[in-house]
Amino acid sequence: QELIDAGLVAERDEGGHYDRFRNRLLFPIRDAKGAVAGFGGRALAEGQVPKYLNSPQSVLFDKSSILYGFDLARPHIQRMGQVVLVEGYMDVVGAHQAGQGNVVGTSGTALTDRHAELLKRIAKRIVLCLDPDTAGDMAALKGSEVLQEHSEKVAIPVLGQRGLMGVEHRSETEIRVMQLPRGVDPDELLLQPGGPQQWEALREAALPLVDRVINVVAGTQDITSARGKSQAVAEMANFVREVGDPVQRAHYAQKVASMLRVSEEAVGEAIGAGSRGSGAGNRARRSPSPNQSPGPRPPTPDP
Repeated sequence: QELIDAGLVAERDEGGHYDRFRNRLLFPIRDAKGAVAGFGGRALAEGQVPKYLNSPQSVLFDKSSILYGFDLARPHIQRMGQVVLVEGYMDVVGAHQAGQGNVVGTSGTALTDRHAELLKRIAKRIVLCLDPDTAGDMAALKGSEVLQEHSEKVAIPVLGQRGLMGVEHRSETEIRVMQLPRGVDPDELLLQPGGPQQWEALREAALPLVDRVINVVAGTQDITSARGKSQAVAEMANFVREVGDPVQRAHYAQKVASMLRVSEEAVGEAIGAGSRGSGAGNRARRSPSPNQSPGPRPPTPDP
């Protein structure tokens, strides 16, 4: 029964038990303190499915709160102030063997709120390095949204002509996206001659999150159509809005407008629509057209 509860064996429908990880290469998965909590099993036979099999959810193993390799990577992350997030077990193993000790993995699952909470405590820069394909690009976007939502934020007073207008909460955590050559996984790159040096160069050249988001969204939406442009601006604005520096925010608004061939005012309105700060969207709401009634005044924010 203990083996069943731990997820090492499973019960057959017709009775009896079998080894859940038979004919698989096993990767012990440890919690933050280094205690083994579960396993990941890589299929060894051709056609064996699934290719990777994790321990089932249990009292011991909760994959939404465990990052593979975190117990070994923690001191390196704290020393460097940054963490690199990859997907596979072999990517983490290969990185550590190549001297890249600040690498952790998601064990084949999506990035969760609890993963984000774990990382933000010890890293000021989080670098996403996922599979270099379209699916990896979209996974990076979803993962970055989770990280952005849970990153530590500081309150910045927003000043206007009449004094204090409000407070913006800006992220202290820097999120970047590392782009590997297409068709090359992290462990494959690190095993090549000069791989560790190339890895470090790509890591330092990792794009700020907003730049990567703009490129990915532009490649997944039909930006030649009105509907596609609208959807692309809406998705990009969610990330541009979080940029704390007003000059950088204006830079990205100009970049989006130029790429999609729309006015900066339209992009500014989309960015301002989701926040109580300055921007074209707020100017538009403060200056209704002659045919529109101003409507009820918004409630005064609590100081």
